[in-house]
Amino acid sequence: MQTATHKTARAAQTALTFEQTGTDSQASTWSRLYSIVGTYLTHYKEDLTKHDRAALQSYKGPFLYGYRSTGTTILKLHPNLADYCKPGTTITSEEEQAVKGLIVYISGPLCNKRFLHYNGTRFIKITEEKAREIYAAHIDSLITKARRQAEREKDNSDHIYYNTQTGATVSIF
Repeated sequence: MQTATHKTARAAQTALTFEQTGTDSQASTWSRLYSIVGTYLTHYKEDLTKHDRAALQSYKGPFLYGYRSTGTTILKLHPNLADYCKPGTTITSEEEQAVKGLIVYISGPLCNKRFLHYNGTRFIKITEEKAREIYAAHIDSLITKARRQAEREKDNSDHIYYNTQTGATVSIF
């Protein structure tokens, strides 16, 4: 049987190994996440040690995190609505609803028992309801931003010139 000291030492050792192999700023984010979640997981630890680790190497922003003894789920809080869609997708009301529905991965049939919000600097333990609130507010603000941008583009469409040689879009008034 391992004592808490052994578990802590093992977690610190894993964090140190990651710090040495991954120099980006998210290494410390993953290390902190591991220290919170690592001892709680009893099955599918690869969710944390492999998949979440890889996801945090390439992502620098805030996210919601759900976990249970049998796995984990990350839901990134992307800065733009289009980041949730396939490249080239036109954002329709159906796409908006699909993006809103992504909360099911954190708070849904997977039955996560614990929840975290990483705000870009620290982890905050939250309730399932709070995770839903944070995600809904985030997505609503992105939808509003995308709609405003679409309206501006629509209003300016008579004044836009596209240079096919350079690929630049220039507004002409």
